[in-house]
Amino acid sequence: MKKEEKGMTIDKLATMVARGFEDVSEKVSEVKSDVNELKKSVDHLDRKVDGLELKISAYASSWSNDFDRLHDWVEDLDNRMNKVEDRVAQK
Repeated sequence: MKKEEKGMTIDKLATMVARGFEDVSEKVSEVKSDVNELKKSVDHLDRKVDGLELKISAYASSWSNDFDRLHDWVEDLDNRMNKVEDRVAQK
């Protein structure tokens, strides 16, 4: 039996293979496009996270300063209260 008797010729086979490669090429292009979009999204999110980290750091520094001032104020108030209590106890 010859190939032509089976209905398959080299030209038909070459056409089928070419179509298959075209499909694969299109799929690869789609995947590359999707990967590029995901990379852009990840980069955007990374920049957002960096910005949030900076804000959190600034807030933490501010809160730390506020806590230190509050601690000093409470310590001063405690000293004053101790003096008042000592005066009351002496009377």
